[in-house]
Amino acid sequence: MGKKEIISKILETAKAEADLLLSEAQAEAEALIGSAQAMADRSYKDALQQAEAEVRAIKERQEASSKNATRDVYVNAQNEVLEIAFSKAREAFAKMKDADYKKLFETLIISVADDGDEVVVSKKDEKVFTQAFIDGAAKKAGKKLKIAKHKNELQSGLLLTGKRADKIITIEALVANTRVDIEPSVVAQLINA
Repeated sequence: MGKKEIISKILETAKAEADLLLSEAQAEAEALIGSAQAMADRSYKDALQQAEAEVRAIKERQEASSKNATRDVYVNAQNEVLEIAFSKAREAFAKMKDADYKKLFETLIISVADDGDEVVVSKKDEKVFTQAFIDGAAKKAGKKLKIAKHKNELQSGLLLTGKRADKIITIEALVANTRVDIEPSVVAQLINA
């Protein structure tokens, strides 16, 4: 076997291994996204059931009040129920195992990172999101990311600073964005309950 044949064989093997790793990473990311969506769906259903029970109880207590007063109480109750539901969602995320927490953030990094972003880690998560973790996420994203020497002041999570935009990747941001997305439909369901 000649030198060219050996090099060709090595390149073929490397490409096959890279293709396999890429397909495995893609399947793992899709599974993680599906798992996160299922968790969000479960939290949503639980919150909706609790919200419906709270709203019914509030309605019964306020029947003797005027229409405007009842409406004000009802709106406040909806906001409280939603806050309880999203608070419980934040608590569930806070109790995640380290491996699941890393997978979730890896998926989020892969989905929003831009080439050249600088990753600023929160002080709380500096032992979780190491250089090796960031390098792995960057590789899966096909992006060049670098970890900042300074830490951010966020409670937890990451901040990706880039040329086009900064991206806050925290549980708080994830819950807040989810709330913005689903709150109108939850409120509509509560009003129609």
